[in-house]
Amino acid sequence: MNFKTVREFHWVTKIVILLTVFVVLVIPIIAFVASMLGFSVSNLGLFMLSCTSILMYLFPIILVVIVIYMIITRVKGWIEKYMDAVLAKMDMLASRNNVEESNAKLAVMGSRIEEIEKKVDNISDILEKVAE
Repeated sequence: MNFKTVREFHWVTKIVILLTVFVVLVIPIIAFVASMLGFSVSNLGLFMLSCTSILMYLFPIILVVIVIYMIITRVKGWIEKYMDAVLAKMDMLASRNNVEESNAKLAVMGSRIEEIEKKVDNISDILEKVAE
């Protein structure tokens, strides 16, 4: 399994972890220490209730943000993969066109060289006749 370090987590995931740790660990510990010291926990209970009610609305919103982020990341990856495939195909077609153009140019140059060879042969024949 490939585990990520906390530094590599998305910022929304870090917030969810911190809020969960705060609600599950910190608030009960504070309430326990306060009750052990003899303080009234009723105000702290109201604070815990308000934090819990806020988190009740915050967790679904964060969950929706995470899901939207995951969907956008997947769509972005798919688009990048598709664009890479399209660009690779365009490069292949361009190289194929370049090869075809090169072959056509070579054929034209070959026919011109043959014409020049015929002209040189004619000139050499003429020079041989003149030399005689």
